[in-house]
Amino acid sequence: MRRTKDGARKGLWMIALLAALGACNSPPPEAVEAGPGAHGEAAEAEPPRGPHGGRLLADGDFAVELAIFETGVPPEFRAWVTRGGQPVDPSDVTLRVTLTRLGDVKDEIGFAPQDDFLRGDTVVYEPHSFVVTIEARQGGETHRWAYDNFEGRTRIDPAAAAAFGLETAVAGAASIRETVRVYGRIVPDPARVSEVRARFDGVIKSLDVAVGDTVRKGQTLAVVESNESLKTYTITAPIGGTVTGRLANPGEQTAGRPLLTLMDTSTVWAELAIFPADLARVRAGARVQVSAT
Repeated sequence: MRRTKDGARKGLWMIALLAALGACNSPPPEAVEAGPGAHGEAAEAEPPRGPHGGRLLADGDFAVELAIFETGVPPEFRAWVTRGGQPVDPSDVTLRVTLTRLGDVKDEIGFAPQDDFLRGDTVVYEPHSFVVTIEARQGGETHRWAYDNFEGRTRIDPAAAAAFGLETAVAGAASIRETVRVYGRIVPDPARVSEVRARFDGVIKSLDVAVGDTVRKGQTLAVVESNESLKTYTITAPIGGTVTGRLANPGEQTAGRPLLTLMDTSTVWAELAIFPADLARVRAGARVQVSAT
């Protein structure tokens, strides 16, 4: 008999354990009430629509159905008016719509009766992103509505924008700079290059400068002994600049040849090659920035 009671007690413990495990796997009440895909938040309700597919705006028994119509015509507003569910003669209604776009730009739209509806007198240009304000008058009563129509507009959290370095600015007139990359070389200005020669041929007694030296105008460059008079004379720099060529040495005859080449590098030329496809993008007088590679 004792064995039977122990077995019954163990069976009760097993049933209690299984019940506890089943309770752990059951969804919490909040999840069941929220419904699938709700994530505990109410989904944004779709605005009521009229029989023509437009947004239905009601004030008591007075209602206006407003739609953007663009079948075969540029986008325009059309409106159908009812009272108590019955159509109202469009000629008895005065309707005005204001669209407030980014930058506080306002489009004022009036309406005229056509057939059984009211037709807007202004094209609703893209983007269709604006605040819509409506005012309708009929039978001595005025009805007003407003709603947001933010088509294609995205709002970015300020903290996220700061993290990504995003900035916004008001669009306006500005100068657009276009850069064309070209290649070439730096060459001397021919008017600033001088070849130094001996006035009277003779033996070069001294040549005191080397390639790369900087000289000033009037500086002594060489001493030559004339073959005719056997007297020495000096050769001076005709311009200031850099020695870019040394074509003779002491002890040699001048023989009418250039002894030195001087270049004034204070002004040089940049010879640049422009690809044919870029010719139309380059104009005379445009600013050029040169960098060495």
